[in-house]
Amino acid sequence: MGIVGKEPVSSDQPDGDLLTTTWAGGNEDFKVFVFFKSDKANRANLLNVTILSKERI
Repeated sequence: MGIVGKEPVSSDQPDGDLLTTTWAGGNEDFKVFVFFKSDKANRANLLNVTILSKERI
């Protein structure tokens, strides 16, 4: 199951005129965040994926 198939860590949080749903996951080397923003009528959508990598020394 992918990260978006899991329960979001927050759902429909107000962010100005938009609602934001956030998913988070990963492992000890990578952290993945998916942000979904939508207007209240669900007509305009924005999807952002951020991946953070742990650099090994």
